Amino acid sequence: MMNREELISKLIELPFEVTSKNKSVDSFFIDIGYLDLSIAVTEEEILLKVKKRPLLIQKWQAWSEDKRTAGWYIRPIDNIYEIGYININGVLKYSERVEDEYSAFSKYIFNEINDMKSSIIYNN
Repeated sequence: MMNREELISKLIELPFEVTSKNKSVDSFFIDIGYLDLSIAVTEEEILLKVKKRPLLIQKWQAWSEDKRTAGWYIRPIDNIYEIGYININGVLKYSERVEDEYSAFSKYIFNEINDMKSSIIYNN
C-alpha cells in the first residue's frame, strides 16, 4: 500500500494515467487504493502537489474539456478560472470564479476526484 504522499501524487496524475494507459477511472482508483472509505485527501494537499508539478495543469484542463458527461469542469475566462458543476440534466448547479491558477485547479481536482470516487462507490 502506498503512503499518503505517493497516493496524492498518483491522484493528480489521473488524466495521464487513465488516458495514456487506456485504463478506466475505476481500475485506476482500485490500483492506487483510493476507494478505501477511510482515505480522504484535502484540497490543500492537492494544492501543494500541483504547485510542484505545474505541467499537470494542462492535463487537467484537457481532461475537463474532453468530458462528455455531467460533473465538474474548469475553464479559463480572461485571467480568472470558473469551476462549476453540471448535473445529469445539464443544469448548472454550482459555479465559482477563482483568480489564482493553482488554487483553481486544486479546487477542481479535489472536487473531480471526490465526485468520481463517490460515483464509483455508489454505483458498485
